[in-house]
Amino acid sequence: MLEVVLEDVDRHPGSTPLDVRKLVSQCVFGMDHLLSDPTRFVLALRSEWEALGDLPPREAAIQMIDPCCHTARIHLAPCRHRGVKLDDLSRFLVSQPRRHGEKERFDRLWAVVIALADDGLIPFSPASLSSLAALTGTPHHSVSYGKTAYRVIHDIAGPEAKRWLKAAGI
Repeated sequence: MLEVVLEDVDRHPGSTPLDVRKLVSQCVFGMDHLLSDPTRFVLALRSEWEALGDLPPREAAIQMIDPCCHTARIHLAPCRHRGVKLDDLSRFLVSQPRRHGEKERFDRLWAVVIALADDGLIPFSPASLSSLAALTGTPHHSVSYGKTAYRVIHDIAGPEAKRWLKAAGI
């Protein structure tokens, strides 16, 4: 978790405890909440994709967020820059198996994050993280996190993901 949190803070220096909460939520629950309505998911993805314009990407296409469970964020700007077809990306993301994450695992990872803060290893106070313990669901990023466009791949090491990423040149 230390490497995951530090990498995300490095990508987004304006990160807040809320952004760390979103990161841990995605580690455990993936984006099941978004995939419950595939049509809405695809429409939102299309809108975000079109809003990217032709700016060159600032980040790598893949960001591991849970190496233990092979969960990753796939950033849209690098995908678009590499010529990934939106329809292909949409089909891949919608077809992936749901995570069905467990609250117990979330609670364990959140406790690890608070311990990292308590040890001074991440730039957040334990109290600011602890104050978010009662939140439910996956929050939105804070405004200070900055502009970002990505989706979550639930199992980047699975055969379907490997096949799709290779075909997409990622």
